[in-house]
Amino acid sequence: SQAEHAVGDHASTMIRRMFEVDKFQRDNNTGGLILSDSADTNRYVEVSAGAVWERLNRNSFSAFDSDPGGGGDTFDTYKHVTSTFTLTTGVTQWPNTQYDDGADLVTMDSNKYANLWFYGDSDGEVAMVYGTAQYNKSALAELEEPPSSLPIRIQTHSFLLGRMIFQKSATDATQVDTVFETVFLPTQAADHGNLSGLTDDDHTQYHTDGRALTWLGTRSTTDLSEGSNLYYTNARADARIGLADLEDLNDVVAYSSLADGEVLIYNTAAGGWRHRTFAEAGIGDITEVVAGAGMTGGGSSGSVTLDVIGTASRISVAANSIDIDSGYVGQASITTLGTIATGVWSGTAVVWDKVNKTGSVLDDIANVTITTIAAGEILKWNGSLWINNTLAEAGISATSHTHTNITPVDSTDASSFIAMFDSATGDQAIKTDGGLTYNATTASLAATTFVGALTGNSSTATALANPRDINGVSFDGTANITVTADANTLTNTTLKSTVVNSSLTSLGTQAQALDMGTNNITGVGTGNFSGTLTAGNLESNGNITIGGSGDRIRRDVNDDLLIIYGGVTANQGGNVVLYGSTHATLANDIVLRSGSVTKLSWDDDAGSWSFQSLPVSMGALTATTIDTTGRLAGVAA
Repeated sequence: SQAEHAVGDHASTMIRRMFEVDKFQRDNNTGGLILSDSADTNRYVEVSAGAVWERLNRNSFSAFDSDPGGGGDTFDTYKHVTSTFTLTTGVTQWPNTQYDDGADLVTMDSNKYANLWFYGDSDGEVAMVYGTAQYNKSALAELEEPPSSLPIRIQTHSFLLGRMIFQKSATDATQVDTVFETVFLPTQAADHGNLSGLTDDDHTQYHTDGRALTWLGTRSTTDLSEGSNLYYTNARADARIGLADLEDLNDVVAYSSLADGEVLIYNTAAGGWRHRTFAEAGIGDITEVVAGAGMTGGGSSGSVTLDVIGTASRISVAANSIDIDSGYVGQASITTLGTIATGVWSGTAVVWDKVNKTGSVLDDIANVTITTIAAGEILKWNGSLWINNTLAEAGISATSHTHTNITPVDSTDASSFIAMFDSATGDQAIKTDGGLTYNATTASLAATTFVGALTGNSSTATALANPRDINGVSFDGTANITVTADANTLTNTTLKSTVVNSSLTSLGTQAQALDMGTNNITGVGTGNFSGTLTAGNLESNGNITIGGSGDRIRRDVNDDLLIIYGGVTANQGGNVVLYGSTHATLANDIVLRSGSVTKLSWDDDAGSWSFQSLPVSMGALTATTIDTTGRLAGVAA
């Protein structure tokens, strides 16, 4: 039978077929949707504006630019984390170090290539999926097909824009392909150097270096016809070189019109060697020696001897000798002289340190006259000359002077006398005093009496010149003294009550009350404190027992309890036990005992009082509920 169709069924079926066969289509009239890498090396992503048809809906796609300083758009990326797709949002730069192996991201090896696949949504969003492998060459990366495993979002709501091929850590894509211009199959010609297997020796139509050398090793000149000088044997090379001229060399230029005596000189500007005369080459030459004024000899070849003969009172220069005339005094330009064997050098410019002084004597000086010199004589100026005189001739009386030899003994360990003078100026006689000495080794100054203030320590002092009283006892330093305590501080062995501060570390028995004011009494030992505490607090980290042979109170720090008892021990007489809040089993409980027998107890956990199986007699009892296992006697109200 023939199925019935409504009027709109045909259009609906066409729309359904269009969506299921080709979900998204670019508006080719508008164009655009071209994927690209940013022009600089910042790894930003750009997609040009365009439009996309979905069923019968035309959706505009705004230009996309992930440059924060440009469009400020961001894209999403999908990667596998333990084989599950994971979304990352807010991305601005395409990644350049990893690929996705289907389980997790894998860091690429150096110099490897990989793909990044970009998808667009009809609402203008962009998403990226990592490539699935790494490759040695970009041409191999071109062979990768779009990922077959995609997130649900891309499968249902996105369309492929294109892919980027990049090398690890590069900041610019090696290649960007758009799906609207490229079929993602290896259809375009690849760069030969970008192909794999180039290092494999499996192409018989070409020779590797090794194969070529092996083949050439089997060849000889008989295997190759000579032709027109295609190669040279050793003999032919020698013959060719023997017939060659200098001008045949490549770096010899401007070689023509040679003349005798020319030389080759290299010229950088000309680019080689050129022949030139001495003059052209800038080379000087002595062609002749001619005698002139003051010179004899001459010639233009052979050995030449020059004799320089000066005029009167000048210098004469002959072969191997120089003679200076005795009347010549113009020696200003002579700075060095050898030994002058004869004659007198009368120049005025002779410097003393240039003259050989060895062997000279004082009498050689012009204004010194020495005649019949004798021991002990002195030189005396007579107004024009220095002459030698005895002391008597010089007017000096030897008997009027007393001489004392002084020898330094700074390092001698001995007492030395100190020189003294009557006045600070003028001629003075040296004086000493046996009562004042100085020892340089010990740095000690000794004297019988010192006047004025002294500082430092005296190693020999045994007594004070003026004794001083210490608490009424005279002390001069000659012996130890015993000082009796001042009456205001100590009375025999008793510490006076008016003492405010004390450095005592222990006290004996106190005969009177000890008032500590606001200070604490701190015990550092295990001794007991007894007496009456009239004010303040008594604090202790240990056990506290209050009372004598009568009523007592004991605080047990270890068991966290307080016992008030009337006997001499905690288990005698009537007593009350109060358990602390931190007691292990009876926290906050109260027990009334006779000796060690409990009569009445408060159980804080149960919140009840308990009489320990004893008859209880009491007055009127008011209670909401009374629980008892014994006999209850009395008169009801």
